[in-house]
Amino acid sequence: MNKAGFNKQSGGDGLLYTVLTILLMFFIFNLSTIYQFVSSIKTGEAFKKEEQQGEVVEEVEKDDKEEEEYVVLKPIGKNYGKCSKVVTENGGDKTTTVKIYYTEYKLKSIAEEHKYSGISDEYMNYIYSENSKYKKRQTENIGNDGYSIVPTLSSSTSLKVSSVYDLSKTSLENIKLEENEKLDLVGAYNQEITELIDAYMNLGYECEWE
Repeated sequence: MNKAGFNKQSGGDGLLYTVLTILLMFFIFNLSTIYQFVSSIKTGEAFKKEEQQGEVVEEVEKDDKEEEEYVVLKPIGKNYGKCSKVVTENGGDKTTTVKIYYTEYKLKSIAEEHKYSGISDEYMNYIYSENSKYKKRQTENIGNDGYSIVPTLSSSTSLKVSSVYDLSKTSLENIKLEENEKLDLVGAYNQEITELIDAYMNLGYECEWE
């Protein structure tokens, strides 16, 4: 009886020794991997990749936010007069409309719109060039709180450009343009409206005033 009990106990010890031996060998063979993992935790390397991915997402979100922050201004002034003219060149027409906003007959702001339309290949190239020019102007004047410009290229032969000049915050002279380029506009904040009628007619516009 004692002998049988001794054998049963020895068998249990043998199984325990076998399990411990397997665990010990597993630990020895993977000692290098375990050491590297522990070291990476101590140095923070284990979480570095995850943090970097978070930073990239944050930068993308910031860029998207900056693009959405471009403010399209609305003209100020109780009344407005409208002047327009059409210029035909490069195989197409460019129609310019200028709205002069004023209060008590003193200039407050200007809204300008250009519409390009044509059918020739030459005019297509001209439109693309003009669109590029206006996009550059928008970028270069991004810090001007009194000015906004939005070019809209609807087709290869059609372009619309809408601009607003809040003259209480800026002046026409403060608009950044390309070299040898100038605005086809006149006007200063609180200038008498009667002075502007002749000025725009001298620029080739036909005007209607209230």
